[in-house]
Amino acid sequence: MKKELLQCIIITIITVISSTIRSESLVISEGIKKIETKDWLRTKEIYEVDSEKKLNSELNFMNENINGLEDKVQGVNGLIQELNGKRIVRGLDDVKLIEGNEYTEGGKILRIGDIHKYNNYNISKASLYSWLDPNQTVFNENNMYSWIHNYTNGGNPATEWRLLRGNFTLEKEELNSLKNKEINIILGIDTPNGFEPVLPFKNIVNVFVNGNMTPINYASQSNRGLTIDNITQTYQTMNYTSENLMNENYCNKEYHDSLSSHTDSYHVHLNTYLKDSKIVNGDIYKYINKNNSEAVNTIEILVGQLSTSSGGISKLDVFLVERPNLEIKCIPYIKNDNNENVYLLNDEKVSLGDKVFYRIEVHNNSEHINISYPKITTEIKTTPKEIFEINSKEITITRSGVTSSVNNANVYIDGSKDPHNNGLGALENYID
Repeated sequence: MKKELLQCIIITIITVISSTIRSESLVISEGIKKIETKDWLRTKEIYEVDSEKKLNSELNFMNENINGLEDKVQGVNGLIQELNGKRIVRGLDDVKLIEGNEYTEGGKILRIGDIHKYNNYNISKASLYSWLDPNQTVFNENNMYSWIHNYTNGGNPATEWRLLRGNFTLEKEELNSLKNKEINIILGIDTPNGFEPVLPFKNIVNVFVNGNMTPINYASQSNRGLTIDNITQTYQTMNYTSENLMNENYCNKEYHDSLSSHTDSYHVHLNTYLKDSKIVNGDIYKYINKNNSEAVNTIEILVGQLSTSSGGISKLDVFLVERPNLEIKCIPYIKNDNNENVYLLNDEKVSLGDKVFYRIEVHNNSEHINISYPKITTEIKTTPKEIFEINSKEITITRSGVTSSVNNANVYIDGSKDPHNNGLGALENYID
């Protein structure tokens, strides 16, 4: 094999984020910087509303599941407009023009039908803001907020909506590091053990950054979805039981349950990959103000509560996470008569029919960030193609073992075959 052959081997590493932010034991250190979100406000609770009517509601559900509060609910005439099979939720200014709504006020909880049973609700962000206008300070010293339900069981199911809003800013140097892909910007919560990429919630959650919908839209039980600004939010069911089974790399059940005690252990992981993407769901780089370090970035959390249960949420903060510094080597070798490795480092040649092995080494030279459970895609090409060609072959390391789409692939991690160790020492694959 000539030296030129080695130069046309391409190795692509697709795992960066999940490996970078996986560990629940990471503390806020030189590798992770917290950008605290501040000025958080929320929609008023029923007991905080000064006016006679404590809650705005779709007429069909104003007296459902209410426990002695029937006269405190404002049934809004014309709140819902039926149009082409959709249930359009009108904004406050529009419904005030309808007779009987002259004294309707915003800044309160909004009740509509349960989006699981009554599908096709459609609302604009402007209408959401008009009804839910956050105006009360929120989050205690534990950065948690929860509410109890004031309702009895039974009746028609409904969903009650609250909105929380906070903000953050980034310095010029931080923006430059993001643009240069030296760091990632990830949502998560601040815990006694440091940064954790989870969000405790119950029952339904949407997260917006600067008014843009992020991929964080989940439900603690099956829901069909809500259309916001004509974009349907198909809520993913992501609870602490089913997600642990499906994504064992991401969840430390005991620890995450303790962080989600106020939401009955329901939480979503913010370091899971989006489908067919190299981006995790908690990465907000796409949505931040990138050109002005003085610009204020807004985070909004829309929370839906099923009216037969209590609800809760945790404060989201922003974390700048150093990207790993990876060194990648691809070394061809053959086996001699004594089954010893003979590495082809110079201008050595091989004969027709020789079996050539490849040792692919991935070294993490980061001072602060560990790599766990990497996914590697190799793309090996030669000229002319008659020699051999292998494209898009994948090896994935998980807690439970190693999977590979490449035949005859052996994975060694830190000199052993134990997939639980951090870091990838070497991968060997041979090609006839």
